[in-house]
Amino acid sequence: MNKVISQIRSKTNLRVTATVLILIATALLISGVTAESKGHAKPGKEQIRRNECKDWPSDTDKPTVAQAFDTALQTSAINTPPMQARRQRLLDPNKAQKEIEDIMANELHKNIKFPAHSEVRFYEPETAASPPDCTDGKVITTYPSDHCYHIFFLPEVGQQIDKTKTNHKENLMCCYIPW
Repeated sequence: MNKVISQIRSKTNLRVTATVLILIATALLISGVTAESKGHAKPGKEQIRRNECKDWPSDTDKPTVAQAFDTALQTSAINTPPMQARRQRLLDPNKAQKEIEDIMANELHKNIKFPAHSEVRFYEPETAASPPDCTDGKVITTYPSDHCYHIFFLPEVGQQIDKTKTNHKENLMCCYIPW
């Protein structure tokens, strides 16, 4: 009789333990799904969703935006205090986008704003560089559906600027066909 009671208690303990483990696993699963749905965005920045910047810039604004990037690239190589101050703002990830917007507003007289989730970055190559040669056919054939990222390298300070190579289009050609 004691043996039967012992077996019943053992089975009951196993059932209770299994039920508790299932409840804990369910709670962990729910918390994982909840955490993933919130994303891993930086504080103050929402996670970028696909196609949020798809229609930017508009066809009428594309030439102005491209000209603003051209102006930024070409003037950043001029070795004067105002242009070197511009270069420093372009290299600052927190100021680059506003600098391009200021060029559009103050120099090109167009008030065009980037979408809320756009990222504009400029960098200086570690060694002197020129735009990549994309004549080898390795250009990606379509512009990505998300125009939120704009990444450019700046020419060397004091370098003679070749406007056909230091421009928006040439900077993009390594990665995708520009607008």
